[in-house]
Order: sequence, then C-alpha cells, then structure tokens
Amino acid sequence: APWRMLAIVAVFLALALFGMAQLTFDDGTRSIFRSSNPDYAAYLEHVDAFAQSDTSAVILVESEQPISADQWRWQRDAVAEIQAVDGIEAVFSGFGINNFHPEAGDVSVLPGNALAELVTSQSGDRAARPDVTADRSLIADDLRSSVIVVALRDELQDLSTARPVLDQLRLILATADRHELEVHLTGMVPIREWIIEGVNRDQIVINLVGIVLGFLVSLILFRSFWIAALNGIAPALALIFTLGAFGLLGFEINVVRNALPVLILVLAMADCVHMTFELCDSYAENEDRSRSVRAMVRNIAPPCILTSLTTMIAFASLYFSDSPLIQSLSLSGVIAVSIALIVILLIHPLVFALALRFAFVQAAIKRSRRSIVGGLPGRSPFLWIATRPYPVLALGSAALALALIVMLPIKTDFRFYEYVEGDAPIFEALQRAEMVAGPMQSIDVPVRIADGEPGISSATLDDLRIVHAELAEQFPSHPIVSANNVAEILEAREEWPSWNNVQLALAPLPAVVSDSLVSRRADALLVRVMTADNHSAVTRDLIAEIDAVAGSADTQSAVVETATGLTVLAANQSDTMIRQLTVSFLIAALLCPLIIGLWHRNWQFAVAVIIPNLLPIAAVGAWLQWSGWNLQFTSALGLIIAFGIAVDDTVHVLNRYCIEKNSGADSTTHSIIAKSMDRVAPALVTTTLILIAGLIASLFSTMPTARFFGEICMTVFLLALIADLIVLPAMLKIVDR
Repeated sequence: APWRMLAIVAVFLALALFGMAQLTFDDGTRSIFRSSNPDYAAYLEHVDAFAQSDTSAVILVESEQPISADQWRWQRDAVAEIQAVDGIEAVFSGFGINNFHPEAGDVSVLPGNALAELVTSQSGDRAARPDVTADRSLIADDLRSSVIVVALRDELQDLSTARPVLDQLRLILATADRHELEVHLTGMVPIREWIIEGVNRDQIVINLVGIVLGFLVSLILFRSFWIAALNGIAPALALIFTLGAFGLLGFEINVVRNALPVLILVLAMADCVHMTFELCDSYAENEDRSRSVRAMVRNIAPPCILTSLTTMIAFASLYFSDSPLIQSLSLSGVIAVSIALIVILLIHPLVFALALRFAFVQAAIKRSRRSIVGGLPGRSPFLWIATRPYPVLALGSAALALALIVMLPIKTDFRFYEYVEGDAPIFEALQRAEMVAGPMQSIDVPVRIADGEPGISSATLDDLRIVHAELAEQFPSHPIVSANNVAEILEAREEWPSWNNVQLALAPLPAVVSDSLVSRRADALLVRVMTADNHSAVTRDLIAEIDAVAGSADTQSAVVETATGLTVLAANQSDTMIRQLTVSFLIAALLCPLIIGLWHRNWQFAVAVIIPNLLPIAAVGAWLQWSGWNLQFTSALGLIIAFGIAVDDTVHVLNRYCIEKNSGADSTTHSIIAKSMDRVAPALVTTTLILIAGLIASLFSTMPTARFFGEICMTVFLLALIADLIVLPAMLKIVDR
C-alpha cells in the first residue's frame, strides 16, 4: 500500500509541475479597486470620457554639468527614435510634442514655441521666452536634467504587450552613457513592470529561504538531520502542489498573493512538527513502527483538521470584500490550506512509515530531544498559573481593553507606490523627475454642460476659467491643468480666447492631450489638480477641499461635478475596502471560537479562547494606530490571516487538554492543565519558531509590503504563543470546572 501511494503522489507531482509552468505574474495594482461599488462605476464613466495618464513612461535625463549642445542633440535623436517605436502615441519633451499620424505614416513635431506644446510643458530658456506662461517645465532650472514623457497607447495597459515597448526604449536609451548622460526609465508602467519582476523573483528566493530556515530550526530542535529532512518532505510537496493548483486554476501571483505560498509552507511545517513530536513520544513508549504512526495520526490529525478549518475561515472571511482581487485571494487561500491539509495527513505519515524501516531513523527518533521548555526542571510554571487564574485573567483582560482603546477608531492608509521601496532607484528617479516636471497624479474635476445647452461654448469655457482660477488661488502649490491654459496663452498673444480658437489650438495635439482636457463626447471640460502620491487620508482631505472650492464657483452654463479619477478612487475605495477587511476579521473572530466549541462539543472552550486569540491582534493593531502606520491593505490582510493561523496553538492546547482529561490519570483541573501544558508547550514553541523562521524569508523580498506582511504575522505568532502559554491555562481553569 505505501508503494501504491507513492505512485499516486508521483502522478500528482507531475501534474503540479505542469501547473507551475502555467503560473502567471501580475502586479494587481490596476485591479485592486475593481468592484461593483458606484464609485468604481463613476470612475469607469470618467475613463471612457477622458484620456488617462496611467499608461505612460517617464525618462529622466541627468548630467553632472549643464546639458551641452551634443547632449541636447542626443536627446533630440532619442526622442525621434522613441516616436518611431510601435505602440507610442506621443512623446513630450523640451523639443515639443512628437505626434505620430498613422494615416500618413509619418511623425510631426510641434516645436517648443508652438502654442499646442505650451498646454503641457515649457521648454528652453525662460529668459529668452518671456511670452511663455505655463504651469510646468520639462527642463530643470539649472539645465542639469530634463524629463521626457512617453505616452503609450491604451492597449498597452496590459504589461505583456507593454514590455516589448519598454525593452525597445531601453535599447534606445542605452547609448546615453557615451554622451556622459545618466538616464532612468520610470513612471507608472515601468514601476508596474518592476513590481512584477520582484514578485517573480520573490517566489524563488522567499520559498527557498523558507525551506532552508525551516529545516535549520527543525534540525536544532530535534537535533537530528534525518528527522529535520523527513519533516521537510510533506511541506515541500504542499508548496509544489499549491503552486501547481494556482497555475492550473489560473490564480496569478500578484502583490496580495505573493506571500501565500511561503505561508502555506510554514503552516505545513508547523503541522508536521506537531505530528513528529507525537511520533517521538509514542515510539519512545512502545518502539512499534505501525502503532506509533497510527497514534500520531489518531492524536494529531483531528487538531490539524481543526486548525486548517480556522485558517480557512480566516481566508473565507476575506470574500466579504467588494474587490475581486481580495475575493480571489480568499478563494485561493482556502484551496491552498485544503491542499496542504490533505498532503500533510497523507504524506507525512507515509514518509515516517517508510523511514522507520531503517535503523538510523529509529535511532534518531529515540535520541531526539524536546525543546528547552519541556526540559525545565522543578515544578511546572503552568501549575502556578492554573492555581492563580483570576489575577492572570484580570491582567489579560486589562491588556485587551487597553489595546482596543488605542486601536479604535480605526484609521486607514494607502499609497499608490507603497509596493515600492522608498530608496529603489526606479522610485527615486520618479521623485527627481517630479521635481522637474511637477507631480504626475491628478484629482480631476469635470465641468459638464448644463441640461439644455447645445454643446460646449465660450460660456462653458468662461465657467471653466472661473473654476480654474478658484482652484489656482486656493491651492497654489498644486499645478492646475485645463483648457484655461490654452486660453491664457491666446490672451498673452493678443488673440481672442474664444472656444473656437481654443479648439483650433488643441487640434494639432495628440488625442492623449486633447482628450484629457475635453471629453471625447464633447459634453464636458476637465480641470486637473496635480498632486503627489500622498497618504490616502491626506488625499481625502485635499479632495474634500477641492470639491468645496470647485462646488462654490459661480458658474452659469455648466455644472461642476465632484472630483473623480484614479487618485480619488484609490483614496476613497482603499478606506472602504480596508474597513470591509475589519468586518472580515470580526466574522473570523466570531466563527473561529464557535467552530472550536462545536468541534469539542463544549461551549466553555469557545469562551476560553476569546481573550487569548483577540489579544495578539488587538496589541498589533494598537501599535499600528499608535505608531502612525494605521491600517493598510497589507496589515489588514496580515492580521486576519495571522489570526486564523494563531488559533492553531490554542487548538493544540485544547486537544492535549482533552487527551489528558480523558485519560483519567489526574483528578484536579489544575493538575490536568499543568500536565497538558508541559506536554504541548515544547511543540507550541517549536512550531512558533518554525512559523517565524519560515516567514523571516519574507524579509528577503524586494517589496516593502511583503516584508511588512511577514513582520505583522511573525509578531502576531509570537504574541499568540505568549497568550496561549499564560492566559489560556487560566481561562481553562475558570471555565472548565
């Protein structure tokens, strides 16, 4: 039978390897806010009406000295080459706007002093061009750096189609060093590509480091190479089968699913350690291979099933979110935990059933030692806790109450580039580019023609100019971009700023510019308040102020709508979705104790686990709020998932308590608690160390959010261990009399 099982495993392993070859990687940043929410529907209407700026690449050109004539010539030639690349809609630079005409098959260049170019950028020597009145420049004042903005066509939003274009841009820019120029390719699209490459690299590095660290911890604790190696077989297979299932089911690896595989790995390791501890105890008593393996499965399989159920509940609770990306994480998490459970229950006993045929494995099992907790001499510290439950309960309750006071009310936070390290070269280049060209995110205020108006007219333009002026006065640090810029330039040239003249001025511009100022249906104009990538709370305050100022403008023939756009959507929806995740946590926090009580058919157990399980989450949540980190997507997901996993220690304590209680060896509750804790504490410490060691691998990630997720989980696991070793015994003594 074991050999038939091995054959079945080999077949599934081949299928899993095939599935791993089908894995795809994405950043997920574009789809995280996709939902059935009315705000998202309004955003889609806005995207349909106006051109967006999130499909662009930014080229930062830097020189140690003011850019020379030869270096300007290189930039001019590079701009011409870039425009010839298939997929480029327009190129904005200090030389003007290069605009491709597909019907003619050629490129026209609007020179730096052309009216159309002045809508978006100012170039050349300002002193030599006193007639220019523009909001932004693509050339630094000290002439040591310049910015080239490359607008990609809308179909290149998919990075699989954008990547070849980015590769061609890099080839063109590779010659810059010959002219003593330093060139950086950055912007939304290249940063998304950088994130995906990081996710891909993380899967290799993090999982390998997790396996190695898990093996080392097991080696130290069991003091046997062979036991450590055998402990790693089932978790490694669980990881492979999980990744294979993701590939076969079409679950992509993205920023929210990046840490899931290593999480499954360490969960499987923890369950295997519990089973191996039980095997060591059983084999030491009877030295019978078959009986020991059966005892291991009989005593540890039920709590492993229950711990998997609580973890699945934590993942399932995420499905409450409106975001399909979070819902997908929820579904994939439930599937992954289910796969890991099946693999552990089938493979780990099989591994030891076969390995115990060899004398060197039998010897390793006999001489393996428990962790230091199990070897403490003298009276059990848990007996002291069990005989003084009420002071311990009071201390735990006070700590929980204090943590909740600090934690509530919950404050949320989100930033577009929170997935990128602050000192990453690609991000630092973007920041330097924005110092030259100004911020590249916008809060959009549509000015729509009123009902009954035949279309956009000079009166509509007048209303737009009122709104523009009000916003410019109230927000002087934020560049304001609208068709008013064109009207002002017309006035500076002593031309009449009528709507017809503005349309004539916009006509030579590529659609990516004109459609960002005038709706494609010609029923609205747009005012864009440029802003940096701020924390979402700051952005929401700014949005509210913009709405108040724009809404109070005295317009006659147009209606000023509330602010919209991707920046607005992200700021508002991130708050909504993170708060939805807090509801997910409440669901998990209610269901997990209920499931534990039903599983043991003992409602007292459901009561006993509440404080020990809530305390670690509340403590970490309080620290996040107190430190100013607030609750982000990463920390919210980490707290929910870590809660489902942290319950595992509680389940194993209750399982051992029931075993000792049913054995009838002790008559008093406090002695049963002490004996149970003495037996299970070494396994709890070991599995917590395994979990922490495995998640230390997340610190090797290139993405700060993955590292933050690992830090959150590790902290929760450590606090959960402390709560289960101190508070849970006291709770058991109080509720189970």
